[in-house]
Amino acid sequence: MGFIVEKYWHKIALLGIIFCYFFMFSIICLPAMWTYYKVSIIDYFLATFVGLVSGGLVFNSLLLVKYHNKKEKIESGLPINFIIKIFCGKVVLYTLLLLVLELPINSFFPNLYFVLCLWSGGYFWYCVIRGYIWAKSNKGKKYSDDYSPWIGRLLLIGIILSYLVGFLHLSLN
Repeated sequence: MGFIVEKYWHKIALLGIIFCYFFMFSIICLPAMWTYYKVSIIDYFLATFVGLVSGGLVFNSLLLVKYHNKKEKIESGLPINFIIKIFCGKVVLYTLLLLVLELPINSFFPNLYFVLCLWSGGYFWYCVIRGYIWAKSNKGKKYSDDYSPWIGRLLLIGIILSYLVGFLHLSLN
């Protein structure tokens, strides 16, 4: 992220956006963890944030290695073939990690959740970087009034449903 984003307050704002995505992901997945394990909220959020940040750092490291001296090439957007290779490679790598973790721990759901955190962290990092590049290249352009932020509505509905499922699960047990 450091070679794409030059201004420090942009870096802070992007990290804030990424942590907002991380928090929403953690809230949405909380009832699933309540279903399988009795973990404290602090341990759950800490483990989730560590997994998401690790996944984001893996994506950022791969981006930095591949495009370190090619800043001009990604000014117009991240190449789609690079993104497909990265996320397909990460799916294979994380599936192998899931299988390796499954052998000694023998608890499928937490391992799957950790792998999902790693993959989602990279995806959130990609979405924020892609949005920053898009906003930077379209600076000053007028947008249409029929813009519908469906992802925001979907996240809001997911958080509300997550709380309802968690409440129902806790009240029934």
